[in-house]
Amino acid sequence: MKLLDGGAPDTRPTSIHVVRPPPRPTELTAPPHAAAEFEAIWPKRFDLETLRAMLGDGADQVLNDVLASRVNAPVWSLAERGGRRWRPAVSRLAFLVTGGTPPAPPAIFQVAELLHTGSLIIDDIQDGAEERRHGPAAHIAYGVPAALNAANTAYFRALEILRRCLPDRPRLRALDMLAEELFAAHLGQALDLALGPRLQEMVPSTAHYFVLARAKTGALVRIAARLGAIAAEADPADETALGVWASELGVAYQIHNDLDDLAASMQDVVACRPTYPLLLALEDDGPAAAALRARLADRR
Repeated sequence: MKLLDGGAPDTRPTSIHVVRPPPRPTELTAPPHAAAEFEAIWPKRFDLETLRAMLGDGADQVLNDVLASRVNAPVWSLAERGGRRWRPAVSRLAFLVTGGTPPAPPAIFQVAELLHTGSLIIDDIQDGAEERRHGPAAHIAYGVPAALNAANTAYFRALEILRRCLPDRPRLRALDMLAEELFAAHLGQALDLALGPRLQEMVPSTAHYFVLARAKTGALVRIAARLGAIAAEADPADETALGVWASELGVAYQIHNDLDDLAASMQDVVACRPTYPLLLALEDDGPAAAALRARLADRR
């Protein structure tokens, strides 16, 4: 304590410099160009000539309006609400680090984001969720049939973008990779859907969690990284290495989301979803784990 002249303690208020913490990752927003690049592969309405080339000369503006409201709009209902849109950055980094020559192909970098948005629509249908990104889930706003069809259309649009934007050799390589990773992603989703309701009967281990997270969340990050490498026509070994890195990045991202839920609404815990914090707590022998097991037993 500082003393005044004469030995008395100095009790006068002092100025305090408050250091604000950096913004949490959940507060980060997508870069300004992200929406424009996303719109380039998923427009708010498809070009009429493009529709006629696919559907025939009878496709007119009336049908285009219908498709805009029932196919394009459900996807945009989520895309316009933001999201971090960091997967295109993973694609760009992979393209550059494996020797890709600028200008980089922005449409290729948005493919993983389009697949991700479609997967969110289907995920909400399967979970019975009513809200996504602070607004109604797509199936609440547009109905389950339209939302499900829009999400599936987004999946196939991603394939069409690769067909149109990549030369023959990398295109075949990219389509092979997508077949592999989308299969893994759907196996991961199956595990998520199955293990959640069974958490009251059996407690998966954290090892099970990592399998699930690498399959479900990691797949889309691997797609982003591997597409960047494929667009750069990188050595397959480099593509594989980037896939391993991206897989672990996806797991870290999923754990971060689990912690966000734990710090905010705890909806995942209440719903007994197999999140990392919950499974980690249940592996302990302490009183917290005993209380959690008792709570789960009460819900049987």
